[in-house]
Amino acid sequence: DQPINLKLLEAFLSRQGYHVATANAGDEALDQARTMTPDAILLDIWMPGMDGFTVCEKLKTNSLTHDIPVLFVTSNTDAEAKIKGFEVGGADYVTRPFELEEVLARLEYQLRLRTLRKRLAAQNEALQRKMQGQRHKAQKYQQFFEQAVDGMYQISTDGEYLEINPALANIYGYASVEEMLLAISNDVAKLYVDGDRYRQFITSIQQAGRITNFESQVHRADGSIIWIAENARVAYDDSGKLLYYEGTVRDITQYK
Repeated sequence: DQPINLKLLEAFLSRQGYHVATANAGDEALDQARTMTPDAILLDIWMPGMDGFTVCEKLKTNSLTHDIPVLFVTSNTDAEAKIKGFEVGGADYVTRPFELEEVLARLEYQLRLRTLRKRLAAQNEALQRKMQGQRHKAQKYQQFFEQAVDGMYQISTDGEYLEINPALANIYGYASVEEMLLAISNDVAKLYVDGDRYRQFITSIQQAGRITNFESQVHRADGSIIWIAENARVAYDDSGKLLYYEGTVRDITQYK
């Protein structure tokens, strides 16, 4: 910009508590932006060597400066120039003559937006890290669940299997998880030789929140009967609502 206008803006913004650096040419502005990475850039269109549109385009293609808001401050009131200013990445377009307070208001608005974007980006990054960690934990748990020696399960409050592992299917004499789920359908209780035993199991776990070494006789796929010992607990959500029951099963027939 013209030296007198630069001095005027610099003095005004400095009085508002901003640290201001000025440049008289496009190349100089780019060098300063890459070196200082300012919070915002006020840019004229007409400058020696490189016009403001080109400067803005270069700023937006550089990873160090692409998110710095650029406000065009210029005497060019042409509509096409305004449109191009936004097309090349400008955040605002202020034409001269202008009120200094207006420039300040527009600048502070862009600074607030940038602060919010940074905060949102940081929150998003933290969320992505958390989700990645949760996915990793879920994968490790699923691997453990699938490879566990003991039978493992999740049962809904309606008595339906939500999930079982291969070891549980094997204990009950089924060739696969899918075969067992298909055979049992939606009635876990029918696995128990004594139907009341399943109801006792549910009542006990609801009252105590967890149960250990709960012994029962159950049917296998071939009609034979075995003894099992169950360890189980109630799973709640963050609000304290009961979600399901989960537990482990071990064949203890040889000890009977």
